[in-house]
Amino acid sequence: MDAASTAPSTSASTAASLPWSEPPASIEMARPFWDAVARGRLVLPRCSVCNRWQWYPEAFGTDCAGGSLVWEAVPATGTVYACTTVHRSFLPGAPSQVPYTVALIDLDGVVGPRLVAPLTDDAAIGDRVRAQFLDAGDHTALAFAKL
Repeated sequence: MDAASTAPSTSASTAASLPWSEPPASIEMARPFWDAVARGRLVLPRCSVCNRWQWYPEAFGTDCAGGSLVWEAVPATGTVYACTTVHRSFLPGAPSQVPYTVALIDLDGVVGPRLVAPLTDDAAIGDRVRAQFLDAGDHTALAFAKL
């Protein structure tokens, strides 16, 4: 198994304790990301001209003339850059799923973008984490946990 892949988890209890929203089906340009998550992998787009990572993919593409977004596998490991614990639910239909912690993750080898995802344990700023791909019923959800 390479660094960009992790076996999907089927931990229904962990998935049930976090506030999941479904992948945005209406945002076609993010489909490669969510398709990879469903397979237990992480991919991000990068510019075909300057190789700069770009997250969230924009409809207008890259800043480079003639550039296009190329999706590449990235490591499923990283470091917590920042995190906060949510005590009041603001997601529709999820009032019982608090508290939970959400973090900004610096992925290994990816300079620039950070992923926003829930933490499934007590990881803190500076902790090394690994992606978890959790069964959330009708889709696979992305979260991170300490290594």
